[in-house]
Amino acid sequence: MSTVTGNSAAYHASVDVPDDGDERDAAAVLVVAEAAMDNTAFLYERVLGGGEIINVGGINAAGSADIAGSAHVGGNMTVDGLLTAQNVNTNTLQAAVLVNAGNVVSDSNVTAGVGFFVAERTVTVAIDGPAETDEGWELDRATNDFFWVSTTTSQRRLRIHLNGVIPRNANITQIVARFKGAPGHAALPGGMPDLILYRKRIGTTGAASGVVDSTNDGSASTTAYQAEHNITLTLGTSHTADTSTHSYYVVITSESDGGGPYAIAGAEFYGLLVTYTYTRVDRI
Repeated sequence: MSTVTGNSAAYHASVDVPDDGDERDAAAVLVVAEAAMDNTAFLYERVLGGGEIINVGGINAAGSADIAGSAHVGGNMTVDGLLTAQNVNTNTLQAAVLVNAGNVVSDSNVTAGVGFFVAERTVTVAIDGPAETDEGWELDRATNDFFWVSTTTSQRRLRIHLNGVIPRNANITQIVARFKGAPGHAALPGGMPDLILYRKRIGTTGAASGVVDSTNDGSASTTAYQAEHNITLTLGTSHTADTSTHSYYVVITSESDGGGPYAIAGAEFYGLLVTYTYTRVDRI
């Protein structure tokens, strides 16, 4: 018996075989076996066992293509449908329409024609500024803490900016103000503090300026009102913040009662919790 070992460096596009009537010796038969083994070793080295490159005109996979190692695309990769990945690790990722990924790690740039899309995320951020006020609020402090204090019994407004805090096209769902009424109320003031989400149009495009949604302090007693508590604005319909055309801010008002006996200066406002969802990563 003879052993035929394939040569992975050799590939045979054709091989000479015996014709009818030719002498049938071992060499005439082995030439076919040797060529077959060479071709098998050649393919094995490039598909399973080596670091060579497979060059093909095209790959058409009706099902799934599972690549355990690396996939290198030297030219352009076009995805007609949806590209979904748990991890995309790339120097540069460019998408004309949609990229949907659980995690994207990029050493360089991620650019997209209409934004970079992810599975829906919910985020809550705590903010207390930048803020500004008309007369009626002043910045005060305790040890290691700063907060706003009302200084009048007439309704005055404190404005807290959201641009730069929430991303463009985020869907605002809830705003919570942390508040504490001044001690000494004989009864709840007739004008309880309001919590208002505003948008202001910059330029001539987009929806008009105005109130997006609002609520007021719903404390049921002076005890609840004079303790630190939340004023919660849950939007009936989430609002998509278009910061390319509008400025967004939250307004909280001081209590009032027409100068009557139940309004007291000295309420304290500590800050906001703003909750939003997003499916698109874009510029602020």
